[in-house]
Amino acid sequence: MLSGSESAWLKNYKSDDWGSLTKKFSGRRLFLYNYFNLLNGDMSVLVNNYNNWLLENILNYSTSKKDKNFIPVLKKIASDNNLNESVRQRSAEILEMPWIGKDSFTEARTPQTTEILKLLKVNSIESKRQAICMIGKFKLTDMLQEVADCLGVPSLEIDSAAILLAFKGEVGSDLQNLYLKSSGNIKTSKAILRILCKTGIQENILFLFERLWSNSKEIKEVALDCLVDCKFKVPEEEKGRITKLISEVTRTVVWIISAQISLRKSGLEFLIKPLSKEIIYWKRFLFKLLYITYESGRVDVIRKLPTDDDTDIIKFSPELFDMIFNEPKKSLFWFFPGFMTEDQRLARLHKFLLLEIPDYKNIIEELLNRDYNQISLWTKACALRSVKEINNENLGESVVALMFSPEEILQEEAARLVARSDIEKYRSVSQRIPALTKVRLDKIINNETQEMELLFEKTSFLSLLFPEISEDKLLFLAKEMRYMKNFGEEHIFDAGGIILWAYRSNSINPDVVRVLFEDKKEIDRINLPYKDGHVYILSLKTIDEFHYLFPEHSFAILKYVDDHEDSEN
Repeated sequence: MLSGSESAWLKNYKSDDWGSLTKKFSGRRLFLYNYFNLLNGDMSVLVNNYNNWLLENILNYSTSKKDKNFIPVLKKIASDNNLNESVRQRSAEILEMPWIGKDSFTEARTPQTTEILKLLKVNSIESKRQAICMIGKFKLTDMLQEVADCLGVPSLEIDSAAILLAFKGEVGSDLQNLYLKSSGNIKTSKAILRILCKTGIQENILFLFERLWSNSKEIKEVALDCLVDCKFKVPEEEKGRITKLISEVTRTVVWIISAQISLRKSGLEFLIKPLSKEIIYWKRFLFKLLYITYESGRVDVIRKLPTDDDTDIIKFSPELFDMIFNEPKKSLFWFFPGFMTEDQRLARLHKFLLLEIPDYKNIIEELLNRDYNQISLWTKACALRSVKEINNENLGESVVALMFSPEEILQEEAARLVARSDIEKYRSVSQRIPALTKVRLDKIINNETQEMELLFEKTSFLSLLFPEISEDKLLFLAKEMRYMKNFGEEHIFDAGGIILWAYRSNSINPDVVRVLFEDKKEIDRINLPYKDGHVYILSLKTIDEFHYLFPEHSFAILKYVDDHEDSEN
C-alpha cells in the first residue's frame, strides 16, 4: 500500500503491486518519500503497511537524530497491535530515553525567517533539508519559492516535492516561474509538471497543456500523461491547434511505418524491432491526444487498434481521419478500398498527407538526421550498428557529425562505424573532438575497449531484464553502470549499496545477481562458478534517481531489486 507523498508522486498502475515490495531497499525508499509527511504528523504510510524495513528506518532515524517531531510516530508504532512485538518494544524503549523528556510533546515555536535563511545558506544538505522542512511544517507560504528552488538540488528533490505537494493550491505561480527558469533541466522540469498536475488548479492544468508544444519529447510525454490523469479536455478554442499536433504525430507514425516496410524489403531486419517500438510509442501518444481532444465514445472507435503492438495504423485510417480532419467517414472509405494491397494503401496515404515515400537506400541517413523528438536515440544507435560500412559521402558526413553529438551512445556507435569503414576519416577529424570524448573514442578506434563497456551493450543487457521499459529510458541507468572484465578488479563500493550481475563470456543471462549494502567485503565473499567472466555493477542510488525521474516506469526495476535481496544465486 502506498500513502503520503509516495502515492501522490507515483502513478499507481493496477498491475503494479507496490505492497509486494518488502525488502531493505524498498523500506529505505518508502521512508525517504514519506519523511516529510511523518515529520508533519501524517502517519498514513503506517496504515496497513508492514514493511519492517520502513519501521527500521524510522526507529534508526529517531535514535540517531533525536528528533522530537517523531515522538508521535514512535507512539503510533508502539501502540499498533498489528505490528511485530519486537518493533513495538523497541519503539517503547526509545520513548523512555532521556532525550524524549518527561513532559508531553508540544509543538515547537514557529522559527524566524532569518533562522531558516541562515540554514539555507549553509553548504550542507542536512541544513537545507531542515530549513525546507521547517517551511513545510509551519506553513510558511511566503517561503515556498525557497522550497521550489531545492527541486533542482541533488538529495533534496524528494523532500522538496513532498513539501510542495502538501501545499498544492498555493504553489502554482512559484512553480511555473521555476519551470521557465529551469527549462534546460529535464529532471526538475518533469518534477514541476507532476506537482502542478496534483494541484487540480485550472491555471496550472492549462500550463501543462502548453507544454505539449515543448521542444523536448520527454516534457511532452510527461505533460500528456498528466493531462490524461486529471481527465483534461481540450477547450473548444484550442481544437484547431491540437488537431494540427495530432496531424503531425499521425505523419510521424506513417513515416515510420513506411520506413519499416522499406527496410523489410531491403533485408535490414535488425532495425525492424526498434522501429516497431517507435510505432507503439507514437500510437500510445496519439491515442492519449485523441482522449483529451474528443469525446470518449469517438476515441473508443479507434481503440480496436491495439497500442501494445505495431499493428498497421493505415488499416484504420478512415476512422482516424474522420476525427483529425473532421470529414464524414463515407467520403473517406473510398480512399482505402478493401481490395488494395498494403503498398497501395500506403502510397495513397502518403499522397493524402503530402508525404514522400522514403527510398530504402536513404532510410539510414534519414533516421540519423531526423529530429530527436521523432526518432529516439536508441533507434538512431541501432541504425548506426546496422550498417556494415559507410558506402556514400552523404552518409559518411552524417556519421562523422554524430561523433560530435552530446549523446555518448551516438558518439560510440558512430566511432565504431567509422573504424570499420575508413579509420583515416576518424583521424582527419579527431583533433576537433572535445578532449574527454576523444580519449574515450580513441580507445574504441584502437580496439582497446571491451565490447561490454559500450553503452549499446549495457542498454541491451538491461533491456533483456526489463523488456517493458524502453531502451531510451534504460540509457539513464546504462550510463551509470560499471563494467569489470575480471571479478577481482578493484571497485569503489557505493555507500548506498549496489546491484551486481556476473555471467560467463558466452552467456546471455547473468549467473549471479546480488544486491549488496555493506561494503566491498561482501563482494569478496561471493563465490562465482567460474574464474573469468563479465561483471556489471549499478549503484542503488542510480535506481533511486531513475525512480524519481521515471516513476511510471520504475516498478519493474524496484521489484527486481526486491526479489534479489538476500539472494544467493
